[in-house]
Amino acid sequence: MTNDNNQNTISSNQQQLMKYPSELIKKGLNLANKIQSPDLAKAELFLRLAVERAQGGDYQGALIGFEQALKINPNYYEVYILRSFLIYTPLGKYAAVINDYNQVLRLNPKNAEAYTNRGYAYASLGNYLEALRDYDRALKLDPHCVQTYINCGLSHVALQNYEKAIVDFTQALQINPRNADAYNNRGLSYCNLGNYKIALANFNQALKFAPNHINAYLNRGYTYIRLEQYLEGIADFNKAFKLDPQSSKQYFKHIEQQLGGALGYQNWEEFLNELNKKFSQELFDKGCDCNELGDFRGAIEAYTLALQINPKNIYSYNNRGLNYFCLGYYKDALYDFNQALQIKPDYTMAYLNRSRALMCLGEYLESIEDIEKALRLDPECCHQFFEEYSQNIHYLLRQSDKQTSQALLIHCIQGLLLQGKSRHDSGDYYEAIESYDQVISINPYISEVYRARSLSYSALGYLAEAMADLQRAMSID
Repeated sequence: MTNDNNQNTISSNQQQLMKYPSELIKKGLNLANKIQSPDLAKAELFLRLAVERAQGGDYQGALIGFEQALKINPNYYEVYILRSFLIYTPLGKYAAVINDYNQVLRLNPKNAEAYTNRGYAYASLGNYLEALRDYDRALKLDPHCVQTYINCGLSHVALQNYEKAIVDFTQALQINPRNADAYNNRGLSYCNLGNYKIALANFNQALKFAPNHINAYLNRGYTYIRLEQYLEGIADFNKAFKLDPQSSKQYFKHIEQQLGGALGYQNWEEFLNELNKKFSQELFDKGCDCNELGDFRGAIEAYTLALQINPKNIYSYNNRGLNYFCLGYYKDALYDFNQALQIKPDYTMAYLNRSRALMCLGEYLESIEDIEKALRLDPECCHQFFEEYSQNIHYLLRQSDKQTSQALLIHCIQGLLLQGKSRHDSGDYYEAIESYDQVISINPYISEVYRARSLSYSALGYLAEAMADLQRAMSID
């Protein structure tokens, strides 16, 4: 399955089928009732023996029986058909299949089924043009054979003649509107043309008439992923794997190439895990892009999808919480920060972001506790956070309502004060003074900050500056 620009590398996994009348074997085994010649009756006995051995898995013994029957009667065309069907086709000996059907057509040149089956053998050998010639001959003799149209369409798919394939599958559906294979393969052709939505409609029809159609699930899953509906795509892959693990494993070796993966996954579960990681990351990146553009709702949608694929991603929770915060949905933001911290209790940024949400919800003490926890976990991260925060505080205030502005202002000031104290306690007196300076630039009428800064000045030996700060604090009080 491909997009518009790629080579077709994913088959439908629905092989073309050889067509056999349901009564053929029964007919072949009952010929003795109509045969009077002793030699022909003997040939019939060899045929019976060959069929029984073939059905029991004794292919070598079956071949001997078929050969004995043909020695007696070289024109016994049922033998050629049954040998092809029971021996050569299961063994993949398609050249031998072609030889047998050459004999059938020599004896009966108007046998449409023989042309269909020989065409199947040619297609199995990759000779799709010769296969198409046989299918055309078969359809002239029997223009109502659904399987021949399907086989013809699949040869066109192999040749990347997708428009012609669609015509053939449509013709098959006009004869039998409930044929799941025709819907699946027509969907495959539309998908290869990049018409993903039409392809989906066809796969849905296939599954309506055949709810356990492995290839329809696999192809629909791939199509969903092309439409960036990752959850639906992975769900379809999982359904297919539960129904038929072996077919699914063969299929994903193709699609992992199409989806940018490398060959070599050990099992289907490993492959699905890689898909989960890949699509979760793509959605996470999309959320980040939306956030950069100010599209907070789009970011929330992307992070939500990412979390449905990977519900343990702390960064998706944190980032979605930030976008809820930007929209003023503080309770939703608080939920996301709580989720992130439940998964990773030492996630510094989640504490810092939760502290802002708590402040805006009026939970001042809890907010300050979160800042203190963050400072204990990663002082440097906190320093960078509050430096950027203080630089953007005036912009944030302009974008917020009065109540939120007041909460953000208190949060920023409290954070900077705690940061300054943390720096002072660590002996980083100059950095502590920088934190206090930022508080004063936001609000120069807080006596507490002047007292705190005076301690840092005093520790550095700047007694005049320390005394000036104390006097300033007293004048404010």
